[in-house]
Amino acid sequence: MDITANEVIMTELEEIFFAGLVATEDMVTFEKDSSDAIREAQNEAATRALERFDQYLFENKSPELKSKGFESRKMLETYGDLSFRRRRYTYRGKNCYLLDEVLGLPTYSSHTSSVTHFLAARARTDSYENATKDLLEKSGVKVPRSSVKRAIATCVGALEEQRTEIKGPKKKIAHLDIESDDIALPLQRSKQQKKANTTSADKDKRFWHYFTILKGYEGKELTKYQNRKRCISPFYITGALGTEDVFERASEYIDAYYSVEHISHIHFGSDGASNQRLGRDILPGKVIDSLDPYHVFKKLRDLLEADVFRAVKSNLYKKDYQEIARICKNAFDYYELTEQKQLAENICKAAKYLNKNIYLIARGLTHSLGTAESANAKIAADRCKGRGRAWSVEGAANVLALNAAIASGQVIPHVRRKQTEPRLSELAKIVKATHKSCKEKKIRGNHYYNQVLLPDIERTKGTYTHSAAQ
Repeated sequence: MDITANEVIMTELEEIFFAGLVATEDMVTFEKDSSDAIREAQNEAATRALERFDQYLFENKSPELKSKGFESRKMLETYGDLSFRRRRYTYRGKNCYLLDEVLGLPTYSSHTSSVTHFLAARARTDSYENATKDLLEKSGVKVPRSSVKRAIATCVGALEEQRTEIKGPKKKIAHLDIESDDIALPLQRSKQQKKANTTSADKDKRFWHYFTILKGYEGKELTKYQNRKRCISPFYITGALGTEDVFERASEYIDAYYSVEHISHIHFGSDGASNQRLGRDILPGKVIDSLDPYHVFKKLRDLLEADVFRAVKSNLYKKDYQEIARICKNAFDYYELTEQKQLAENICKAAKYLNKNIYLIARGLTHSLGTAESANAKIAADRCKGRGRAWSVEGAANVLALNAAIASGQVIPHVRRKQTEPRLSELAKIVKATHKSCKEKKIRGNHYYNQVLLPDIERTKGTYTHSAAQ
């Protein structure tokens, strides 16, 4: 549909715009007036086209469908409110709206797929309120923030369906690198909770929720500047902390995109939280787990004094574990002699941590991953943390899932219902072929015929309409 090629339309628009410039002599006013005029004209043209297409479907429908008059429907488009009339039909006692079925109009929504896509795309990087303001500027209609939340949830559901329907050749690679890290996001609080006099520790337990973010990739390669490395084909998976869901979805992703039998091992690195064992047990194939050096050194730095920490860190890279044990023992003896009990306890904690995780630490130092923190910032922190921001668990999970999908290279889908065949006058041929195949397969013909005729007929109930039957 190439509108720019229509000289008649372009000539008329030029005359209208020229008259507007002559009348206003102000570019700002002209831009606003011209945008409003085009939006109104587009709205009117779309309304007429929809009603005309409904008449076309009526003239080409199957005799099985009985028209029961007109009903009106209102939907929000990106260029304004649409209000159009279309016919309601009955088929074997069930109602349907042929225009909705053929065009794939959303069933239980007063927004078109383009509005849902627009709100989700804006809200994944900006606040809900700013997303509604952007839509108001574009369409002239103000929607509540709850509509933005529903739009994100709808797009996340569509992305989940796409993820389970992946088809195509699988990649054959030698190994995969997967990192996991946790992030705490602030939860919304009621007025009573805000007024409650609780300690900071209680607030952390009650008003923060932890999520796990996985980043997987096929290794690293040098950039064109030859001074930095970048991850090859990165993908991101999000989920609640400590749950198996995030690793199960990661396993499904790997099974869908990669040939598991060709993967010699999966290097799984984390900060040693509760998801370490879950990841090792659930991820497919041979899993080599390790601890991320950043978190290891951060913990040791909090427990040890600066000179002791530097000595331990140096010998960890040298893999001289006997020297590390000697350093810890000497430091402990010195703190005991000088009666510095807290430092002596910290030495014991550090020694216990090293003794328990020494093999994981050694593997992490040998094959350092080190991209989990940037993944946290890209997927969660940049959008969900900040002054005055708070989330419901469901809302935060949906925003993280949407950002993870986009960062993985997926595209926000335009949500639509399953479409039926527009040329319904040819259904007689389908019916004959269907009944023949049903007899051969000993399947009831009526049930299968319903699916061929109107696969989405059950979901037409509850569409936002009001009756205007004639």
